[in-house]
Amino acid sequence: MLASLIGYFGDFDLAEDAAAEAFAIAAQRWPSDGMPASPAAWLVTTARNRAIDRLRRDRVLAAKLRLLAADQPGEENVDATAIPDERLELIFMCCHPALAIEAQVALTLRAVGGLSTEEIARVFLVPRRQPPVSIELMLNEESKPRNCCMTSTTRCSRTSSTLPAAPEVNG
Repeated sequence: MLASLIGYFGDFDLAEDAAAEAFAIAAQRWPSDGMPASPAAWLVTTARNRAIDRLRRDRVLAAKLRLLAADQPGEENVDATAIPDERLELIFMCCHPALAIEAQVALTLRAVGGLSTEEIARVFLVPRRQPPVSIELMLNEESKPRNCCMTSTTRCSRTSSTLPAAPEVNG
């Protein structure tokens, strides 16, 4: 049986795998369905059909892989260290160490969570009758970070709007 499959397909590994699958199917089906009239012919036919199915699957897989490779020509230019989502950079900017902790939380809730000033005030347990002036001041773009060298005319180097290099983030 194996020799006829090797002769038919010209591939020893394929023929051997197909024969093993045919024997496994026979061991599963024959006890319940009974032995066929010609067991050798049944085994050869089943093995040949399994091998043909495998060749078809491999051919379809190769064609689909070629299509996938053709659809993504610029993938090799993608920088693996780049942050794919801007939200992570936004969180880093909202949680800059030069900002007060309350301001970090308020900015993160506003920028990432999308909460309104009133909702942020409730998070900080500000009473409803009191206007949330302190929350609005924390969210004001012109408020100065705590312990920073920033003056009204100069920008602080500690509050840059870019992320540190990858080793600084990881290390």
